[in-house]
Amino acid sequence: MCTAQRKRRGHGTLAVVGKTVFFSFIFNLLNTSNAGLQCTLIPGWLKQLDAGAGQVYGVNDNDEIYRLNGNDWVNIQGRLIHVSVGLSGLWGANRGNNIYKMQDGNWVQVAEQQCTQIPGWLKQIDAGAGQVYGVNDNDDIFRLNGSDFVHIPGKLIHVSVGPSGLWGANRGNSIYKMQDGNWVQVAGALKQVDAGGKAHLVGVNENDNVYCLNKDTTFSRATNVPFNQLVASLKYYSCGLYGCWGVNSHNVIYYRLNVNSENCKGSGWKHVEGQLVMVEASTDGEVYGINTVGQIYKREGISDSNPIGTEWSLVDIAGPFKHLSYDGGILWLINKDGNIFKCEDKKTCLRIGFQEDI
Repeated sequence: MCTAQRKRRGHGTLAVVGKTVFFSFIFNLLNTSNAGLQCTLIPGWLKQLDAGAGQVYGVNDNDEIYRLNGNDWVNIQGRLIHVSVGLSGLWGANRGNNIYKMQDGNWVQVAEQQCTQIPGWLKQIDAGAGQVYGVNDNDDIFRLNGSDFVHIPGKLIHVSVGPSGLWGANRGNSIYKMQDGNWVQVAGALKQVDAGGKAHLVGVNENDNVYCLNKDTTFSRATNVPFNQLVASLKYYSCGLYGCWGVNSHNVIYYRLNVNSENCKGSGWKHVEGQLVMVEASTDGEVYGINTVGQIYKREGISDSNPIGTEWSLVDIAGPFKHLSYDGGILWLINKDGNIFKCEDKKTCLRIGFQEDI
């Protein structure tokens, strides 16, 4: 249980009255005078502020962050609902209750996952509908059973599980789906498939052409099904609760507009800032990606009303990593050596900015 602790500082006090910000002059702790504090009105409007280590920061009703520079508030990058500064650095929390620390001029998300290495080696992993599958460098397929990955028949270079079932692609780019306990080949050719959408399947071929199946054909027992081609060139494409995301050969990120189970093609592309080598959209609505140096990023602010979200945040888990997947509050990671990590969400009580700075 997190227990509130009083913050003691040696730099005076600050107060917010309504939306008018006041602060006291810095006082000398050795001064025994009873003269009181002299207050000066500072232009600006904030809902929360904090002072420590000779600095003052605050946030407004739009979650914009400000730093006091002389007598002026200067807007800095990011969006937070609470900020704190002290000898431990500059920290904050956003509207999603994610924790951030300022490092080298950038906000870095503090890991809220407890990561455990799982025995085995994989090159690709996928989690969805409460199941986890993966493939290794020998194209062997594995299914998570408890805490162990169990080998199952077949050879695939990419496997995906979710609301659309269990699908995969082999080294010859042939497409397979699990049907009655057996792998059944489906006409077509893909190098990567994703079964995480709203009962529709998506994938890309060796030429980075993008294809999808609507719900009715995804669950059809037919082996010759009509794939719909999208106007795009992507090397990786993934769908989740709030839509579909992809990256192209230049690591540029795109979101597909107006996708649903009956219209898997959607209606257009929206460029999203940033660069990733892969992106995974989960059935939980979370979206994660990996950049060129193996760092993990999470898309913040995603909701039904804002499916594209607001910004990417760096997840502070030591890598580098080459593949990931997310489902049911668990982030699955494969590092550059093929080691498997299970990172479970946890609630932490961080003592932010509470050090004495007298």
